[in-house]
Amino acid sequence: MSHVSAVPAADEDATAPGLRPTGVLPQAVSSVRDMRRLWWYTAGGLIVFAVWIAVFLAVVLVHPSRAGLPIGAVTVALLLACLGGQGALIRRHRRLEEEQTPGLRLVTATLVPALAVAGLPLLRPVFSGWPVLSSWLTVCLLSTVVVPRWRSPVLTFGAATTAAIAAIAVLRDPAGPQDSALGLAIWWVMIPLVVLPSVWFWRIALRLEQARGQAAELAVLGERLRFAADLHDVQGHHLQVVALHAELAERLLEAGDPDRAAAALAQVRGQAAEALGETRALVSDLRRVSLAQEIDNARAVLEAAGSRVRVDLEGEATRLGETAERVLGLAVREATTNVLRHARAGRVDLRLEADGPDQSRLSVVNDGAPGRVSEDSALDAGVGVGTGLAALAERAEAAGGSLRTGPGAGGGFSVQVTVPRAGREGGRP
Repeated sequence: MSHVSAVPAADEDATAPGLRPTGVLPQAVSSVRDMRRLWWYTAGGLIVFAVWIAVFLAVVLVHPSRAGLPIGAVTVALLLACLGGQGALIRRHRRLEEEQTPGLRLVTATLVPALAVAGLPLLRPVFSGWPVLSSWLTVCLLSTVVVPRWRSPVLTFGAATTAAIAAIAVLRDPAGPQDSALGLAIWWVMIPLVVLPSVWFWRIALRLEQARGQAAELAVLGERLRFAADLHDVQGHHLQVVALHAELAERLLEAGDPDRAAAALAQVRGQAAEALGETRALVSDLRRVSLAQEIDNARAVLEAAGSRVRVDLEGEATRLGETAERVLGLAVREATTNVLRHARAGRVDLRLEADGPDQSRLSVVNDGAPGRVSEDSALDAGVGVGTGLAALAERAEAAGGSLRTGPGAGGGFSVQVTVPRAGREGGRP
């Protein structure tokens, strides 16, 4: 599938301020911002949940039946158990590749406080099984950062160990198991139901973002392959014929037949001129442009870059002559390139509608920043006159139509091209 043309144009110089190299899709800024926001929601939510559990456990242990406990020291220990290494683990998970595992120091810093607190009920039965919840929280979080084949074993081992310690502690509780068994069971089930889906949702969002980046790369690769195929089609045949006739002319000269050699050289000159003309046609878009294909390409490349695209085509407006179709196809291409290079668009609306009995109007509106560089910056970047939107305006006028650009009705930037459906032949292609 082809996409927005990767043929360099003067107004698309990679050195121009605020521009990107041709054939390179921009990263969707709004998408990156959303991913960062989602990340901090996930990480912040888990940290708040851990602190809340630590405070809840401290409040539970203040119960009169557990009088005499050093509540200050216990609270600090619970906080360390719930938060020990958690921030580092979450940060590590953000960068974690599927086949990597957390470092030994990171795991040690996480597990030591949790294991120490988990052992408190065995040393002093008055704790009951409540401190084990902090250890179970750490185990759940640790299971999210190991390689996939270790996730189930880590969860299974952690669940069995913490459940066994909690059961022993509850049975040894001086206040009796009825005081804490039900509450412990509820919390023991709720912790993984909060932690695991949160991290799973983040992982899915991250993979979707990576897939979108790969789709954008494939779009660029497809365009490069298309251009390479077009260039091969134009040059391959002509160069082969030139080589054959040049060899023939050489042999004819050696054989003393200058007339036939001159005819062969004339063939060489003709093939070279034809190849030059077709190459110029390839670069300057003289080849036939399909409006439907350009719209499909624009939708694909804009969606790959993170924009939502809506296309609305009126039946009568799509009945176009060759010139009108070429101009509108180039308008779609130029407007799409404008969005990719100069705008941060979350939404792009493309509409083709009738404008009177014999004209069609194409509108491309994005909700991002203005879609054109200023005249000063264009001159500084070496942008020549008659390129980009200026060249599009010339093509539209040559076809008997017009180009209008400016702010969209709801903000952003709008490109509107109106042309007669029959077109005006003989204008600039």
